[in-house]
Amino acid sequence: MRISVIKRIGEDGCTLPEALAIQDGWFDDIKGGTCAEASVLFAEHPPVYSLVRRNRPELLFKNAPPPFVPIHEFEAGERGGRITFHGPGQIVCYMVFKIEDFGFSIGSLTRTLDDLVIAALQPYGIKGETKPDNLPMAASGVWVSASGGNRKIASRGLRISEGITRFGFALNVSTDLSYYDAIYPCGLNIRMTSIKELTGKDVSLSEIADDLASGIHVFSKK
Repeated sequence: MRISVIKRIGEDGCTLPEALAIQDGWFDDIKGGTCAEASVLFAEHPPVYSLVRRNRPELLFKNAPPPFVPIHEFEAGERGGRITFHGPGQIVCYMVFKIEDFGFSIGSLTRTLDDLVIAALQPYGIKGETKPDNLPMAASGVWVSASGGNRKIASRGLRISEGITRFGFALNVSTDLSYYDAIYPCGLNIRMTSIKELTGKDVSLSEIADDLASGIHVFSKK
């Protein structure tokens, strides 16, 4: 199975609506039979909060969000979860492919995506873990344990329609974590972290995107 990878990072970054339009186009091509390959987009977005409209505001915002940051609303069913933040210094991965082409179940696919992020963190001395047992299912993604308790470094969410995936995961590399002060990430009272916060180092988003892409090509051959 051939995988097409596009990077929209740094000066080539794109807005959230632009990224959604790209993945929806890929979805329509696969559904319509005009494309048989898997497609992956690594994107860096300008600051934006995204939420699912059905949720009550008190489950989403703990403080007033910065007035200059737009809010993108999804209708119920368009995306799972409650609320998240995307912005500079964060890699967002959108994956569009037929899960049957790779022999995945939904469960095995979500575990594989978490493992992909965990492997990408290892070169930086960060031990990533899956959701702590004491947290609800909404806490899915990749976490790190530190003296301050569990902190989430990557959020993961998929929408699978007609056997085709959309969305993927978001990994905080050098994200300004103060943006999370306004929200309950994933509707939870949790702390977010980043590679930069944990290591004190500036890390290239493009290099991490390359590492993630290499991992994706490996699982495509399993």
